[in-house]
Amino acid sequence: MIKVDEPYNPEIKRKPLPFNIVFRLIKRSDFDAIVKLSSLRNPTQSIDDIKKNTDKEITNVETDPNYQLYVCDLNGEIIGFCRFYNCASLPESKRTYPAPDGWYGMGIMVAPNWRRHGIANFMTINRFKILKERGIQELYSIVDAKNLTSIRMHESFGFQKIKEAKGFLHVKLESGKGYLFMKII
Repeated sequence: MIKVDEPYNPEIKRKPLPFNIVFRLIKRSDFDAIVKLSSLRNPTQSIDDIKKNTDKEITNVETDPNYQLYVCDLNGEIIGFCRFYNCASLPESKRTYPAPDGWYGMGIMVAPNWRRHGIANFMTINRFKILKERGIQELYSIVDAKNLTSIRMHESFGFQKIKEAKGFLHVKLESGKGYLFMKII
């Protein structure tokens, strides 16, 4: 389920992006950092479930070229991560809601003390670069209707809302309503 993140507050000004940040594919050694960030995003989920899901995600990255998880590494500290995947590897049995086939950007997470530093924008730009280098021409994204921060970010990058529903693919939206965005890369 996609959750609604902290509300957008235009009064909070953005700080500069750290100059020595690195965007790279996840490593097995990043496990604990991803668990920690994921538990902040999902405080009601058990730590054992988060560990199980994180292990599964890292295994997917290691075995499936259609599943990618990249981290933002700042001097050895993981301060954010993002995922993207080709839904062609999602079995039909798991597709609860209609949505087009293709690559989906999902799961941008930034450590609370690093929010408003341009980290999510940095990850989004780098995600575009990687997909473009692979010859991918479009990227989809699913956003909860109440996640104004994410909606604003998607629109600022030129994503277009193409559909509204209570879910897409296997994703049920927490507020019961959300949007499918699409961007030509």
